[in-house]
Amino acid sequence: MFALLFCYLLSFSFISADCGLSCDPTKLSCESSHQCFDDDSCECKITSKSFLSVRPFFEAASPAKVALIRKEMQELRCNNGSLFQAVPFGGKTLKAERLAWYFGPSCKRVLTVAEDAAQNPDILANQLNIYTQNGTFESKFCLSPEQQFAGVGLNYRTHFGYGDQNKGFFIDITLPIYHVRNRMHLEEVVLNNGGGPLTPDVVDSVRAAFKQSSWCFGRINDCDDVSYTGLSEIDAQIGYGWGREQAFMHSYIGVLIPTGNRVKGRKVFEPIIGWNHQVGAHFGSSFGIRIWHDECKDRSIWYEMAIDSRYLFENRQIRSFDVKNKPWSRYMMVYANQAQAQQAMALCDGGDMQAGMLLGTPGINIFTQPVKVTGRFQRTYNTAFAIDLSQWTLEGGYNFYCRDEECVKLACPWSELTDGPAFKSLLGCGQTDDVQQIGDNFNNNNVTAFANYADNIITEDDLDLSSAEAPCMLSNRLYGSVGYSCDTHYCRVLFGLGGSYEFSGDNTGINRWGAWGKLAVIY
Repeated sequence: MFALLFCYLLSFSFISADCGLSCDPTKLSCESSHQCFDDDSCECKITSKSFLSVRPFFEAASPAKVALIRKEMQELRCNNGSLFQAVPFGGKTLKAERLAWYFGPSCKRVLTVAEDAAQNPDILANQLNIYTQNGTFESKFCLSPEQQFAGVGLNYRTHFGYGDQNKGFFIDITLPIYHVRNRMHLEEVVLNNGGGPLTPDVVDSVRAAFKQSSWCFGRINDCDDVSYTGLSEIDAQIGYGWGREQAFMHSYIGVLIPTGNRVKGRKVFEPIIGWNHQVGAHFGSSFGIRIWHDECKDRSIWYEMAIDSRYLFENRQIRSFDVKNKPWSRYMMVYANQAQAQQAMALCDGGDMQAGMLLGTPGINIFTQPVKVTGRFQRTYNTAFAIDLSQWTLEGGYNFYCRDEECVKLACPWSELTDGPAFKSLLGCGQTDDVQQIGDNFNNNNVTAFANYADNIITEDDLDLSSAEAPCMLSNRLYGSVGYSCDTHYCRVLFGLGGSYEFSGDNTGINRWGAWGKLAVIY
């Protein structure tokens, strides 16, 4: 319990009462130190994604699970014994700018918002339902996404059927319990408030826009964190192995039974534990060979490797997506159907120009739908050197992880949406504009009258479902650990500590540090 508390406090020791982390509002300017990362960074490969799938920290072939216990497995095979380990762990993501690019519309850390399109903003304020008295709103904002996690991994393994040949079977059960806390850290500097909101139904800041009650999905709370705690999945394996004094190898097949939470899409960067509630099947092997041994002093050096391959099957989730070639178009205003456009036109024709201009539907409510998600294949390779010094063990290694891009398909036919939605022109009054972007209306040169509404209906072929998919990625992890074991009358007890640093070459993966403790009982 002490080790669990230690890792939990270590994981969250960097959270301050202040909202800001790495995006100081007083520095939101073109001269900001963040600017050197913008636009041309080789690390910015992915933008305008609505969902991030974070690899669980404690899993098959992960350092936190396999470090330090392989030597103990040797005795299990000889004695048909069992092992139980409890591994408290914690950690935190790094390089917030890479996650900001991932979720943002472009490779910019600081984004400009304005009502006046002539200022060439990154986002036209009216698309976020920002309308002011003077029509001169202007601000800058940035995101600094961050995740902290803590938990404990419980693992039980028992061997049976081993005889004189040192060959036999084993059953392995893993139960990872997680607490995940995410923050987007939206920070904004309003340069011109435009005289306040135009009506009570609109907002006058980016902060207010991303948490307005009319948005059912894709919301971003500036300072609030969102968290989830629970058992992420049950990993059950059965395998066969053999062992000798100088080498060992075992292989297994297993099933992942999801017990964590489901993807609902209500907030950006929602905390998800496990594999997005997807059922999985996996198989793998581990082996080790002793490359040096000093029998007199009971010292040895081992080279060890573990490999795990898994496939995540299809399930239903709620995700948001863009229209092709329109980053962040999921946040653009639309007419939900032709009837709503006709209502807006009628208001203008009746003399209520303001109401006819404002009437519309937040795109996020239309472009968030039930989808079928297949996680496809994922692979983990762990390689390490372990130095055994009688009761002490030192281990250092490298962990490599890669995954396929998810496959996302609509769960319900898009045509079921009555008449089909269309992008609302910022002029309103029933007019549509299928050329505009979230940051440019091209001087309203492409506005289409209500009579031609059908020409601008957004079809299923227009949807960019890849914006809702977690991309393929490669991730690297370096780690080190130290353990001490001692024998009692009834069992052997192992105590260990370890730490790792995970990194990726671009923003398809996350950078984070992690630490863990380990208590294992072998009997």
